[in-house]
Amino acid sequence: MLRLNRPDYHGYEAIVSELAWTGALREAGVVRTPRWIPTLAGEPVARLTTGPASTPRHAVLFSYARGGHPEAGLGEIGDLAARLHAHARSWRPPARFCRFSWDLAAALGGGGQPGRWGDWRVDVAGAERGVVEAAESRVRQLLTAYGTAPSRYGLIHADLRAANLLSEGDGSRAAAFDVIDFDDCGYSWFLYDLAASVSFLEHRRELPALIGGWLEGYRRTANVAAADLAVVPSLIMLRRLQLQAWSSSHADTEMVRSLGTAFTAGTVEVAERYLSGTLLGGIS
Repeated sequence: MLRLNRPDYHGYEAIVSELAWTGALREAGVVRTPRWIPTLAGEPVARLTTGPASTPRHAVLFSYARGGHPEAGLGEIGDLAARLHAHARSWRPPARFCRFSWDLAAALGGGGQPGRWGDWRVDVAGAERGVVEAAESRVRQLLTAYGTAPSRYGLIHADLRAANLLSEGDGSRAAAFDVIDFDDCGYSWFLYDLAASVSFLEHRRELPALIGGWLEGYRRTANVAAADLAVVPSLIMLRRLQLQAWSSSHADTEMVRSLGTAFTAGTVEVAERYLSGTLLGGIS
């Protein structure tokens, strides 16, 4: 399976770093990840050009991972996340390891610059924009106070959801999955992986039950402190703001067209529920 990396999203060293982590996870038996196949020169990443003046494109050839996207329960995804986080906390990355961060500046922008995926304001106007801006302000305040201590913040997958899992079996055990698409892996809050797991579902009324299932799976091998639980709504709101920005900057894609204008309305609803404290209710 040949992956062509997007131009100007990752440099060569960042892609090599991604492959170093996925290889370490596989070799340690933490999760299954596809192996990369070297170029004829023995390199993990190929530089492709179409002419002397063209900008090089990076590409990686992976072994084929069989199976389909499972109907994985959130508990299994939480279990996977706990495995990844435990490895990240103890792993010593190789020299020159570099991956970007999903901090507040990268996710939401700052200093007049948009976030890495764009500006969520593009499709939100009028009074509704004021509501979402108030939600963004609270997210910034609470996550800044929460901080980035090593126990809370480290190397994560950052897009760990059923769409990035493959299974040939029934998908009833986390060990049965191949984990793919580490393209967004980087440094962020560990429980950002929880927010990513419910991507595009933040407005659904069953969200508290989904979060509860994820936490049940995560707690099979990891602890979740009260302070961690307290910021889960803020991380979910953060992810929704990023997805709103992504939908605006990828308006020509089939997926965004399928979301329609209802997605923006859903973002406003999520912001309202976040501000009123009713987004998740009393999770524990």
